[in-house]
Amino acid sequence: MRANEDDVRASAQAADRALFGLELVEPAGGAGDLEASFTLTGALARHDGRLYGGTAIGIATALAEAATDRPARWVTVQYIDGSTTIGDQLTCRVEVLAGGRRTSQVRVRAHRGDDEIFCGLASVAEPKVDSIVGTFVEMPDVAPPEESLPYDPPLSRQLRESAKAKGIFERTMEHRAAHAPGEPPRTFGPIGFWSRVPGRIASPTVIAYLADMVPMMIVHAAGRAGAGTSLDNTMRFGEPADDEWVLLHVLPEQAVAGFGHGSVHVWSRDGRLLGTGSQTSSLMLFD
Repeated sequence: MRANEDDVRASAQAADRALFGLELVEPAGGAGDLEASFTLTGALARHDGRLYGGTAIGIATALAEAATDRPARWVTVQYIDGSTTIGDQLTCRVEVLAGGRRTSQVRVRAHRGDDEIFCGLASVAEPKVDSIVGTFVEMPDVAPPEESLPYDPPLSRQLRESAKAKGIFERTMEHRAAHAPGEPPRTFGPIGFWSRVPGRIASPTVIAYLADMVPMMIVHAAGRAGAGTSLDNTMRFGEPADDEWVLLHVLPEQAVAGFGHGSVHVWSRDGRLLGTGSQTSSLMLFD
């Protein structure tokens, strides 16, 4: 890799870590392993003040790349302890479980004191030369972000006031409700969002942070206001982005026994598939 490409990658990885306030430490545990810490702020929390699922998978993605200097291809996170609150200090331990010529397998565990909060696994890999290339799903036809209205989540008055007091609406992301050209935004069913972290190209870490919209849209598809506590969150990353805006095409699939399953496709403006994701969550209602 040329020196300027190294510099671009290093700069992007540093910006990803800065998004979460991650401080890196190299422990004596072994080559490639890392430790990192961060504080749960309002910008990194859910509307109720707990750890936002997108924060956890974004951190796992950022740290897997930092430990290997390789781009993320697949990341999955399971949420173990949901009792976090704003102000908590979390420590992340990053272990490179296997490092091959092109691909590495990484584990990330986050603790608050002795309590494990979430754990993640990741595969990071350099691209293969002369490999098969193709996209076999289609991007929905939607108006561009400049013609889309800001998305206002259907929160209760009490939850909205509580979230505002905790600074949660200061989250460094923006969502706009996508809709077909010439039509109003859809109310139910598969819903799209133009999303971004302003001023940031949509790296895998940024995409993982933005794409945690599936639980809310499962409840929304059922005609109710609510969200969910994720049991798992998985992202698979495709082509690299060159813009800050991405289209999240959310596909609610099922709600059963109080749990919801769904997926998301992440698209660039010009129709390139940047990633796919899936989640299972314990559903909650606001109304």
